[in-house]
Amino acid sequence: AEALSDSRRTAIGVVDEEERPLGLLTVNDLVRAYFEGVPPERRLSDWLASGQARAPEELLKRITVRRRAPLAQVAEKMVSNALAGDCACHHVVVVGESGRLKGVLSSHDLAAVLSHHDLWQHQPHFSDMFAPPDAEEAAVTMTVRDAMKHSGRVFTCPPGDTMRDALKVLLVSQQNSVVVVDESGIYGFVTPRDAVKAFADGFPLSGNIAEWLSQRMQGVENRMVSIDMRLVDAAAKMASDGIDHLIVVHPGGHEAVGVLSS
Repeated sequence: AEALSDSRRTAIGVVDEEERPLGLLTVNDLVRAYFEGVPPERRLSDWLASGQARAPEELLKRITVRRRAPLAQVAEKMVSNALAGDCACHHVVVVGESGRLKGVLSSHDLAAVLSHHDLWQHQPHFSDMFAPPDAEEAAVTMTVRDAMKHSGRVFTCPPGDTMRDALKVLLVSQQNSVVVVDESGIYGFVTPRDAVKAFADGFPLSGNIAEWLSQRMQGVENRMVSIDMRLVDAAAKMASDGIDHLIVVHPGGHEAVGVLSS
């Protein structure tokens, strides 16, 4: 938990003595462990073998790519796994020719690439990820409105709830964000990465969620974007701020109309 929190990453590769991947430990694994009160000293190997891990060894083949794989292939694999419905991991494991772990790529990493048009515009087949015939133009001109999850599909909790209540919403809904809101406005939201930070800091499950949000360095205003913002600009904000979810509002407004994720 400390390593993920300090690195601001969303997954860590677990390897054997020869540096070959055995599985991934993701922020969602830690959300579940945090919620269920798993002892912090539990071994990673035991968690991966418990049947509760998001990316155990038997799932590795589906989420593994070679180091020289095109970005388009990585994106397609992520989308394919997500649409299959039986793969809850939003990462890919990157290995070298020898099979040794070289790194882990997340949807947040791809969002960072999207924010740098010069990095992907010449990638083979990458334009296929966008709608023809004006694929390149569409990728640049699409707005947050085109990609966000609308408010009717966004899960919420009131500021009087506890951290346990918020984590339960994440786990039961199988979503990666819950907006903390009441009639007074938006207090913020909780994502698996936020929960890992709370877990690493020893914040109690019985603690008040609004109190915890008030202690965060990033205020809610820094995690809000206009519905009319260009999608590439929203991706750039995610990359520069190190976040993978944004609350969407109307220009000049403070009422959540959706959530944008990486």
